[in-house]
Amino acid sequence: MLPGFRFLFAATVFSMSVLVFGLGAAALLRAAHEEFASTPSWRAPPETVFAQPSEATGTVLAMLHVDHACR
Repeated sequence: MLPGFRFLFAATVFSMSVLVFGLGAAALLRAAHEEFASTPSWRAPPETVFAQPSEATGTVLAMLHVDHACR
């Protein structure tokens, strides 16, 4: 009957060690994910530009007007 108790004790210790290891790994992954998710992105998203600055718009319009007048 003693070998049965040894096996039961070994199985219980092994199960507890697997449980502790699993919970530790889950906590480590959760902490790493929270740290990764809280950092800002490396590159900012591209901004949509709807209008050119006033100087460039005036120059482009003047060039288009001159090009149209030459025809």
